[in-house]
Amino acid sequence: GIRTTHAVLFVCLQLGGDPPEHPRISPRAKLEAWVDASQETAKLIRRGAEAVIEALEAQYRALHRELSVRRHNEATIDDARAALQQMRRKAGPGNRMLVHYNGHGMPSITANGELWFFDARREHFVPCNIIDFAAFAQSPTVYVIDCNNAASVINMWRQSVDPQQRESSRDVFLCACGEDQVLPTNPALPADFFTACLTTPLRAALLWYAQYSDRQ
Repeated sequence: GIRTTHAVLFVCLQLGGDPPEHPRISPRAKLEAWVDASQETAKLIRRGAEAVIEALEAQYRALHRELSVRRHNEATIDDARAALQQMRRKAGPGNRMLVHYNGHGMPSITANGELWFFDARREHFVPCNIIDFAAFAQSPTVYVIDCNNAASVINMWRQSVDPQQRESSRDVFLCACGEDQVLPTNPALPADFFTACLTTPLRAALLWYAQYSDRQ
């Protein structure tokens, strides 16, 4: 069978700033990978962002100890392209790659299935169509898309890939919400609750039960 051997983690939280379409309000969900990254000063922002992606890597490694991981905070479009291509070369054509995209600090995925990264100076947002993104990663890949409007990548994939190729595809898309949907901001839950359900399902289930069970 196909083994998942390599992973690329993109975490784009833009701590210290607001996502363009959905400003951060209070109270709100603050936990990312079970880390409270809602820090204010520049030094703490950098430390908080690094703590989040380190925790996310640790959670994936707890599921698969031999997973080779490359991670990027606030990735540029060139970072993304290079990371995907490099990890695919290492994984080879016969192994599956995991690509995790947390875009909680970025614009929502567009109706054309565009994810967002930064330009080289990290001053502007740069779109990357899922078809181009998938061409960098190649197949087989499992994509975890945790951001607003996440399922737009699936719709664009269906429209752009011919039916025969789509039927034989070995790629998997796991999306945190549907097209035209935004992520919940309930402060009682992690901001990346979808990811938490995938990487730490027992902890996520216990939290949900504690918060919403009628048997409290």
